[in-house]
Amino acid sequence: MTDTQNLLLSAANDVAKAHVETIKQAVIAAMSQSDATGMMGDLASRHLWDDYCWHIQEGPFDNDDIGFGSTDSNFQITTETFIEAELEKLAPSILHLLGVYICDAEGMCEGCVAGGYSLEELTAFILQRLDETASRRNLGLIGPDRADVICYDHTLNGLVGEALNEAEERSDLLSQHADALLSDDPAIHKQVSHELLERYMQLLHEAAEDSFALTDLLSKFNAEIRQLILERDLVPHLEDLIGQLQESLDDY
Repeated sequence: MTDTQNLLLSAANDVAKAHVETIKQAVIAAMSQSDATGMMGDLASRHLWDDYCWHIQEGPFDNDDIGFGSTDSNFQITTETFIEAELEKLAPSILHLLGVYICDAEGMCEGCVAGGYSLEELTAFILQRLDETASRRNLGLIGPDRADVICYDHTLNGLVGEALNEAEERSDLLSQHADALLSDDPAIHKQVSHELLERYMQLLHEAAEDSFALTDLLSKFNAEIRQLILERDLVPHLEDLIGQLQESLDDY
């Protein structure tokens, strides 16, 4: 090819690559808004995208346990449907550029026929890119050992967190509440904060047993102290921990 043709091909490929990434992100978003299958055993899947990533990393699951065909085949068909829905939104000119890009990048020139592309090949190409992304996700936080992962990689800071750590209870408590911390339900988070507060107040009362002044203070202002600790220490640090977990879950 001439230099001019190479420049045109490079420009076309840049446009096509951007659309491939856009389609991939749109498919991930759509799968993230779809319910989990509930077929992955002890997996804390939040949605279909979690299930799919686990399937890519830990599969193949070539079975027909519930009479609806192979799990692998069903995942592929479902994911291809999401991809095709995004491709159908594109103008023919963009589809043509995608076809040219595939021919250039993969040498799949059989698809570069009159229309410049094959929908089947476009779908297969984007599915391959989607699988690459799925294979790179860190799934420790939704896997069977997620409680241990939370304890090793994340922690609860602040007065309450440090007190629980000093009592050698922080890791165990975080482990016990692993699934609740991974939940996106504020009501469940509120329940966790109150349970942690109860244990902290117990430790506080135990530490004050030898001091009449502290015991009297805790007795007279118990409600105010609890509210202060909850609002100014525990809730903000718990929200920070949950935010870190959600960020790690959504990182791909």
